[in-house]
Amino acid sequence: MDLEKNKVIASLKERRKHVRVEIMGEIRFATTVDPVIKDSGLIYDISIGGVSIIIWPELKHGIVLNLEFDFEDGKGPFAVEGRVVWQEKFMLSTGELLQGWNRTGVIFNAMSKEQLQRVFHFIYSHVNKSRI
Repeated sequence: MDLEKNKVIASLKERRKHVRVEIMGEIRFATTVDPVIKDSGLIYDISIGGVSIIIWPELKHGIVLNLEFDFEDGKGPFAVEGRVVWQEKFMLSTGELLQGWNRTGVIFNAMSKEQLQRVFHFIYSHVNKSRI
């Protein structure tokens, strides 16, 4: 592997503090500032620290979102607050740009013990299923 690829891989490893699970599911969100934007999109992946979502609107770095999605664990919708930390145009695995859609990284703000346990349980069970 060349030196440049090693640098990229090292920087990605440093940015990732938590195990991520790739999933596809609907997510609803609303901004907390005027003008309020309420919309929905898709979850791309999730970790104990945040979520990557695919959405239509362009959002500024630092904007706070109220997020709601379902783990399908029978406990109803999961609601959490998060902050946008990055956004980029969404490309398919073929390299084709998906016009108008943005992949957006959101870190979760302070979560309760119950919220943390619910996210952890989902990730743990998902990782164990994929190993079987």
